[in-house]
Amino acid sequence: MPKFTNNPVLNPPYDVPGKHWKLDGAGVPTGGIVGSRRSSNYLMPVPAARRHKTRATQLELELESEETENTHVNQIRDLMDKWRKIPIHDYGVTHVTKKLLLHWRNKETGPRLFFCQLEAIETLIWLNEVAPKKKAGKDLLARLKAEKEEANPK
Repeated sequence: MPKFTNNPVLNPPYDVPGKHWKLDGAGVPTGGIVGSRRSSNYLMPVPAARRHKTRATQLELELESEETENTHVNQIRDLMDKWRKIPIHDYGVTHVTKKLLLHWRNKETGPRLFFCQLEAIETLIWLNEVAPKKKAGKDLLARLKAEKEEANPK
């Protein structure tokens, strides 16, 4: 079994992540490798319950974590994966955007973008140019807008 501390990097920087370190309940790598991209989750630190009273001063705040799935990010990743698999002429983007995507994805054009950089710009393109034209995109944008307005009332 590989050891996390020997080489924590599992994926090449230019490819879609294809594996990740398995984590235990506290978010610490176990040494096991999972053969897929890690889903987007976030850990919410929560102060641990006091188990007993002590007279010593507390030097650290003991925290437990609650893991929550980031459903919007996971849904967008899924939609983006499906979008990337269709032929570029069916992407539903402008001519200029197609030329930029072809340039950024060209392995002969340097310097190459890391996958995370390409994914970020593709996501922005998809949210602005493609999502407003597709049912799944419209539904996602409407949900995001409603949640934004609920979280930030005027």
